[in-house]
Amino acid sequence: MALVGYETRPVADCSEEDRRACFGILSRLFLGVEWDEFVRDFDAKDAVMLLRDAETGAIGGFSTLVRLELEVEGTAVPIVFSGDTAVLPEFRTSLGLGHELSRYLAETPALYPERTPYYVLISKGWRTYRLLRFFFRTFFPCAAATEPPAEQRVRNAFGARCPGQYDAAAGVLRNGPGAPRLRPDGVDAAPPAGDEDGMFFAAANPGYLRGDELVCVARVAPDNFTAGLQRLARTPALL
Repeated sequence: MALVGYETRPVADCSEEDRRACFGILSRLFLGVEWDEFVRDFDAKDAVMLLRDAETGAIGGFSTLVRLELEVEGTAVPIVFSGDTAVLPEFRTSLGLGHELSRYLAETPALYPERTPYYVLISKGWRTYRLLRFFFRTFFPCAAATEPPAEQRVRNAFGARCPGQYDAAAGVLRNGPGAPRLRPDGVDAAPPAGDEDGMFFAAANPGYLRGDELVCVARVAPDNFTAGLQRLARTPALL
């Protein structure tokens, strides 16, 4: 594969062509994706991480991000939230989005002195869920440990933003017919045998091929960053 460039840029700086390219990638990997809903979600974010072919500039993957404040039992809790994420198979050997997300996360604690930020991911697929292990020492839900009360409160507060959809007992957003969802005949439809994180995700969110989303959280703090995150955070952008 050709050299892949990567960067994070403000959503407001993205052209119509950039938006169309990201929508095209999302549509290749998911069913039920609609342009108007995509644009609404895209424009509600602060930043977008992009993978590009370094020779042609063609976008091969993206993920949107926003920092916001979530009310959790009367307290404002800082949140980093990942929105739509899609990477074409031929770009998946690149660590570009990992570099960009690592930097974004590593910069976050200093923005909120004396408060603990959390990363929130609503995951439609096992592949995205599995990435949490690369960035965080602990994240929830997971097979290895019981969820602490603080993380559970954050998950439930975030889920409550979608009344009528959030199943608090399962920690899952139940989406209706026609919701964006992985293609059942695609390469990402089922986790490979022996993939513990992938199998946990499929068990925790058995309706993921219908579009249900598992709400996941992790503390954004230096003591919860993996060595991999810290290494990638020190690497400059490549574009």
